Amino acid sequence: PTTGPMVEATDDFVARMLDVNVRAQYSVAREAANRMTSGGSIVNLAWIAGVGGGANISAYSSSKSRVIALTRAFAHELGPRGIRVNAIAPGVIDTPGVQEQMEPLRAGGIDIDKRIAANPVGMAGQPDHIARAAHFLVSDLAEFVSGHVLGVDGGSTARPVNRCQAPFDRNRSTTVTRGLTPIDGSLAGDDAGEFEDGRRGKVLRRHPCAEG
Repeated sequence: PTTGPMVEATDDFVARMLDVNVRAQYSVAREAANRMTSGGSIVNLAWIAGVGGGANISAYSSSKSRVIALTRAFAHELGPRGIRVNAIAPGVIDTPGVQEQMEPLRAGGIDIDKRIAANPVGMAGQPDHIARAAHFLVSDLAEFVSGHVLGVDGGSTARPVNRCQAPFDRNRSTTVTRGLTPIDGSLAGDDAGEFEDGRRGKVLRRHPCAEG
């Protein structure tokens, strides 16, 4: 559920969110581990916003980030006992609950089905997608997988790398202007790449953050 503005969230609401999403999964994992005398597999349920956060869902995303933390902590602690611990981080899954929460948006003329399928794969996530991921994580196919958070989100958390965050060394980078010939498959003026300056017979390299 949404939190709304974090400055308006009550302590009771936050406590309830943490109780349901964190304490409950902690307790279930503890009881399961006590009964796994010959090893086993535990799968917790996180969420993609537990990795990246999100506005107006601060309590929910915070609780799911804690699930990720306890999953990794349990993996370290229980691994020597032959117990693997992983988590699934779903994207938006088309369930009756999600449809109900988004009903006000639908009433406002927003295409909810399109919103739910707004991911690189272009599909609406289904509960069965999560079940398949869980089936994999508890199976012998994943016997060397532990402490992992498996995103099942149609690629929603795949973000383009902003290469302009890399340091720009102006002593080693040359601004490339129009008319230079790409010699490594890059498009002149579009991205990083090497270019041949026919006038000077030099090879120049364009830094992706270079101006011009």
